[in-house]
Amino acid sequence: PSDDGNGVTGVVIGYGAQPDPNDMARFETMTLWRLASKKQGDSLGVPEGTRVPKTHEPEKALWRGLASVVPFANLDASGQVPAGVLTWVNELTADDDDEEDNDFSDAFLPQIVAIHAQGMTYGTQNSVYADSVDEQLDLNKALVRRDDVSALSVALNVLERIENCVGELAKSVTRVRGLVPNETMRNRYMASSKAVRAEAYYTLDALCRTYLRTIDDDNAEAMKSRWCEDAHRLLINMASQYFQDVGGSWISQRDVGGSEITSGDLYVRLLAFFAKDDYGLGKLTNLSDPNTTKEE
Repeated sequence: PSDDGNGVTGVVIGYGAQPDPNDMARFETMTLWRLASKKQGDSLGVPEGTRVPKTHEPEKALWRGLASVVPFANLDASGQVPAGVLTWVNELTADDDDEEDNDFSDAFLPQIVAIHAQGMTYGTQNSVYADSVDEQLDLNKALVRRDDVSALSVALNVLERIENCVGELAKSVTRVRGLVPNETMRNRYMASSKAVRAEAYYTLDALCRTYLRTIDDDNAEAMKSRWCEDAHRLLINMASQYFQDVGGSWISQRDVGGSEITSGDLYVRLLAFFAKDDYGLGKLTNLSDPNTTKEE
């Protein structure tokens, strides 16, 4: 304090005691956990397989990381450990089907489970704040049930398909812009790809959140078809706009990174990827939408 006691002339900020959160999942129930690989264990100074906190990714919406938030569909192989609060919700929903011991009825259990993620990410040597996370994700209760993961498996499959298509969109758009990931263009290529991905996920955000609220075990397959179709249309419209913005001839060849390309050929290949049944979103079933390009 100042000499007269009415002000502050300086502040000292110290690290304080740094806690060791490793293998504390049974006490800290509000955190996502993962099992450390051998390499991760060596870097953290803990044995392989130790449960360590999973850090936030501020640039990635929670629904994009649903497999780690709700890992029940592939719990043993994923190396992820769900937060204790989600395990508790899972126990409540499981009890809902046990008529002998059930003290709850469906009316008392929430149909929507709201996950609220808050946290900080740190910068150099974990000594400064880099970013913060404050996000809510509403999930249908069917997605947090460990005993029946049919709805969750469908949701994860659709999200994986969307991720594949967004990646292909970013690659195609960046290439048609004349960029390749070589030494001279790498930074521009990465910036362009990142921007396309960010816009695509922003465009898909409301759609995916809606389906994650409404999908359940009874409607999962029907929801999958509609979800894929809606996402497919949004991505086609985005692709069309991106390619139109590039301008120029769609049939003239030009050299990009040592190979000849045409905008039209790249565009057709991109639409074909969207329509794949294995990696993409499948063929559109309703082609009456005037904003949708017909796929052959």
